[in-house]
Amino acid sequence: MIGCTNDELNMLKSEEGEANEFQTKLKEATWSSHLFRVSVSQQEYNSEKRQRITVRRVSPIDFRAKTRLLLQDVSKNKKTSQ
Repeated sequence: MIGCTNDELNMLKSEEGEANEFQTKLKEATWSSHLFRVSVSQQEYNSEKRQRITVRRVSPIDFRAKTRLLLQDVSKNKKTSQ
């Protein structure tokens, strides 16, 4: 999601200077959209229920494919209403 490995981020974080590359990488990743496939399970620990959320897959949003699907849905609804 950020575009570099954990080791590269750690190295960038340890560097100092005016143009902090670490902050720049984080700002770039902040406003990028992604699709997350997650699984949620409920566990009980010491008589307390907790949810465990695990990210299974992350992928960038394919706006073209999503738009095509929406247009297909609109055309189906248009045909059924006529």
